[in-house]
Amino acid sequence: MAPTIPAFATAVPAAVAELSGSLAAPLPLGQVAEWFPVWVTPIYTLAVGLLLGAAVAAVLYGVLALLSLVPPLGNLADSPVRGTVASLTLGGLFAIFLCVQFAFGDQGNGQVLILPLVLIGLIMGYAVVYGMWYRTRREWGDVLTEGIMPYLLSTAGVFVVIGLVGIFFVTDPMKFVRSIREVPLINSGTRVVNVEVPGADPTVAPDEAEFHARPIEYDLRALSEVVIETDKTIMLADGGDLSELGRAPTRIDAGEQLTFRYQDRDTPPLPVDSNRLHIQNRELDPATVTFTLVLGIHSLLVSAEVLAEPIFLS
Repeated sequence: MAPTIPAFATAVPAAVAELSGSLAAPLPLGQVAEWFPVWVTPIYTLAVGLLLGAAVAAVLYGVLALLSLVPPLGNLADSPVRGTVASLTLGGLFAIFLCVQFAFGDQGNGQVLILPLVLIGLIMGYAVVYGMWYRTRREWGDVLTEGIMPYLLSTAGVFVVIGLVGIFFVTDPMKFVRSIREVPLINSGTRVVNVEVPGADPTVAPDEAEFHARPIEYDLRALSEVVIETDKTIMLADGGDLSELGRAPTRIDAGEQLTFRYQDRDTPPLPVDSNRLHIQNRELDPATVTFTLVLGIHSLLVSAEVLAEPIFLS
């Protein structure tokens, strides 16, 4: 039988009151300490990014403003034809540099970047020529105070103030800033590390040879590629004793090359904790192990993830 209208009218307020009471109940402090840093991290990261972007833009424009005081440069854009020719010439130089740096040197699919890099180079050319125009220097204040710009800048400023409050809740607020230098924008992001491993004791069997601790500095999550080469047969492990191993050791024969690529979702041959790296030399002569570590563009995102690690509130 369908519920009567009076019964329905009585049940609805009771359900609403119960839901309101549950929402009003305070969350345990432990739960807040777990989810709040994760929630505030993206806001903090964007706020830091806006501040850094504003600082870099101010420095770049300061340089262009100084160049505008030089008559030949500051008056270059007085003629539209001359300004366009100068912009295209300078933009072409920028495009060549970007393509050589990021497209032509890539053995993979770097050629797909040629068109975007050329476009970016041309935009940079126009930005430099017209950014150092003396009229731009004189009218820069009007640009920031007219139209929609004041509203955009005010909104960005409020967002930055709110985001910077997150500095009290993330575990390592400056890690995101420090990680910028690890992103391979100028160089290839490749680091080569050579490690020497003593030869095995001739009195013991190869399987019983010592695992030597050989910690090297790396963040496995930020690496796009790892290449390991050795002139002797070795075993890579995440501990110095069988009881400490979290997984089976990885064998690399003499003269062979082991490659791990992030994009292939391969199982990494190195332990996540770089301090746990141990190497066993299965031959009598000392071994030279070469690690080629290549940072990926996702390394910045990885560093940002670390900011979200929960902290304990006292």
